[in-house]
Amino acid sequence: MEKRFLNEGIQIETRKKDDGTTEDIVTGYGIVFESESRILGAWYPFIETINRNALNGVDLKEVVATFNHNFDNILARADANTLKLSIYAKGLKYEFSAPNTTYGRDLVENLKNGNVRGSSFMFTTKKDAWIEEKGQEVARREILEIDKFIEVGPVTMPAYPDTTAAKRSFEQAIEERQPKVDYDKLTEKLTQFKNRK
Repeated sequence: MEKRFLNEGIQIETRKKDDGTTEDIVTGYGIVFESESRILGAWYPFIETINRNALNGVDLKEVVATFNHNFDNILARADANTLKLSIYAKGLKYEFSAPNTTYGRDLVENLKNGNVRGSSFMFTTKKDAWIEEKGQEVARREILEIDKFIEVGPVTMPAYPDTTAAKRSFEQAIEERQPKVDYDKLTEKLTQFKNRK
């Protein structure tokens, strides 16, 4: 299982309901297709993108929205019709009405104050592709097919834990080499790579 953080702005909008009360609607992009991640992997650095067809055929009926990947802080769920998931050309967008719970109200306040800005999602990989070029210290990974999309929602801090799915993908590369990484040099090379025309 893998988690990915996305620093894509979350929006909050107060809407009036038919009964005259209001609700706070939270929307954000959990996935942006073809967008490069930050450098992931502490011991084997790589940059990742999600293919725009990676969600084709994926069952989204049981996806839940949480805050900070905490399943005790559930915000909405697709099979309760409280979480709306939409796939656009840009990526996967989520939308839910913030629940009238302690963490729901706290989330709304923190979103309004700008304390919470990013989204994250949890998934398992069905198919990926790795590109390693000689002399390049950062490998590239493309998620071609997502097997299971489990959870999405706002997060406070990035979360990139090593996971069993990722470890299985890395096994062969790890056996072949254990790179020693100079992170200052790595950041400089990444900046040069991104600035290339």
